Amino acid sequence: MASTSPTDIASGHWSDFWRHGSLTTFFAGKYQHGYDGPVAEFWADVFDSLPLSATLVDLATGNGAIPYLAAQAADRRQAQWRIIGVDYADIQVPTDPAVRAQMSQVELLPNTRMEQTGLDGDSVDLVTSHFGFEYGDIEQVVAEVDRLLKPAGTLALVMHHPDSAVVRQAKRDYQQTRMCLDQERLDRKVTRLVKLVGHARTPYQRDQLRHNPDAEKLRHQINRSMERLLQKVRGQEDDSQMFRVAQSFLRVFADLIDRPLEEKLDFIRQSSASLSAYAGRMESMARATMSQDQFDQFLGLLEGIGLKCEQSGLLQTADGELIGRSLVAFRP
Repeated sequence: MASTSPTDIASGHWSDFWRHGSLTTFFAGKYQHGYDGPVAEFWADVFDSLPLSATLVDLATGNGAIPYLAAQAADRRQAQWRIIGVDYADIQVPTDPAVRAQMSQVELLPNTRMEQTGLDGDSVDLVTSHFGFEYGDIEQVVAEVDRLLKPAGTLALVMHHPDSAVVRQAKRDYQQTRMCLDQERLDRKVTRLVKLVGHARTPYQRDQLRHNPDAEKLRHQINRSMERLLQKVRGQEDDSQMFRVAQSFLRVFADLIDRPLEEKLDFIRQSSASLSAYAGRMESMARATMSQDQFDQFLGLLEGIGLKCEQSGLLQTADGELIGRSLVAFRP
């Protein structure tokens, strides 16, 4: 079946992201400090089915959001679990002291392929993955799950759904970011203007450049880019990413107006690189999402290694917003 190659992750986009210390994929917003609601309830039910002595492995773990929930469940049940997180990227335990304390016994294995974990075969009671399993070579990951699981082992997954709010946002953010960077080249246009006027740090110096014809031409180009971008996103469900990208560059004319020229140029370079990396992550998320036909093929692969699907459905918020697919399969 078609799948996303793990080399997509090796680009470094995800390694760069996890270095920021986020616990989940969401650097800001509802889930940035961990999962709650229906997501947390799903994983609580999964962990409650484990014996008090068990080994669990989380694939494509990121900085360990699911091992974090597992560690909380182990404390609650006074269980002795070996909890391992595996990820292709250069992951680390988040810097938050409370999270680090909770995850003190969690083993994170960075720069490790989930298709070839290196862990002992027939040694794992539970394999989990949250918004991660589908990023790998599916057939190879299923084969690795087959190798790892004990005869009575369980596989539990939360996977992206093409119609989920998360995937829709990823597609929009990717599109809007690339429009700003590739089509309108906002970073380059702002750079040219800053090189011309960015050395002016006093009101008098700025006033002298106010009617500079070259500066006026560059300002007009930026304004025309903004007008075209506004036309392109008109009618979209959410246009906030376009504004975030534009505002990130235009900060040099506001928050950084009194800073040295080289500092302004360095800020634009860093912002451009960060936004490009973000677009790469959003693209990989959208590409990893399985269609219904691909998901049905995936279920067939699980049946092929002797796993019986006990639960498969959709995770939704209380107000009906689609989060993703959930699946629990076990060896009878």
